[in-house]
Amino acid sequence: MNTPVGNIPQVATRFNLADRLGTIRVRVGLQWMNYKVEPGLYAVGTPTAESPAFVSANYKLSFDHLRSELQGINGWIMVIDTKGINVWCAAGKGTFGTEEIIHRIETTLLFEVVSQRQIIVPQLGAPGVAAYEVKRRGSFRVIYEPVRAHDLREFLNSGMKTTQEMRNVRFKLSDRFVLIRVEVIQGSLYCLVAALVFFFITGISRNGYVLPRWAGGCEILILLLAFLR
Repeated sequence: MNTPVGNIPQVATRFNLADRLGTIRVRVGLQWMNYKVEPGLYAVGTPTAESPAFVSANYKLSFDHLRSELQGINGWIMVIDTKGINVWCAAGKGTFGTEEIIHRIETTLLFEVVSQRQIIVPQLGAPGVAAYEVKRRGSFRVIYEPVRAHDLREFLNSGMKTTQEMRNVRFKLSDRFVLIRVEVIQGSLYCLVAALVFFFITGISRNGYVLPRWAGGCEILILLLAFLR
């Protein structure tokens, strides 16, 4: 998309096959530490100088969650370099913070792309952001969006005001289940090796070694796997 600072990549709000396959790889722990997008400025829809500007981590799942909830909305997404870490963890590590936001405002020339002087920052990134410093040095007012991207449309329609419900952090069973798959996949190899070792150890006796019977061995495998998990 052509802008006063040159061409800006225009991203879709619907996932393609590559996006879905990438998400699956991450969810099973196969691409956990290297799933990110290039920091910079992106366009969603056909934004103008008055369109809202959102800030995102460059962890691709964070970026994908944001853009998928902007379907039918024209806006800008300024992706900052969090080293491929999600917003909440990056805020704690310091990579989603004041200095990086100010740096990215300057490098993307955001002030030449938008006429309004405000950026919408994830609420979970607030611990790492000093809003007054962004305003003083970056000339942009920080507005914190709801915890969940799903509430963005209501947030925008209400004049960028969050309700108490939008500010509450809830970690439901469904959210926890998403992480279970990663832990199981990452730990399964170690559990399997340990289980096989113990399976064969059970064949050792005073009279020498006898290959464990399948039934008894399976009981040991099941007990060990349950214990390790």
